[in-house]
Amino acid sequence: MDTIGAFAGPLVAIGLMLLFSDHIRTVLRFAVVPAVIAFGVIVFGIEEPAHEHESRRFQLPLRWAASREFSGR
Repeated sequence: MDTIGAFAGPLVAIGLMLLFSDHIRTVLRFAVVPAVIAFGVIVFGIEEPAHEHESRRFQLPLRWAASREFSGR
């Protein structure tokens, strides 16, 4: 969908520029409509899944004891 919008959006904008004799403000007003719809879908149409709280503590991937295995160089 993102690729289709990236391809079709500029084509529609060029068509509207030709239709409205290069009145950029009118074309930008048309561009607000899909932006408002997308914002509404994101805010009201998407629910985040509930995350379970993990009781595990963060552990470093390396231990101090492993540093003894390295040479002095």
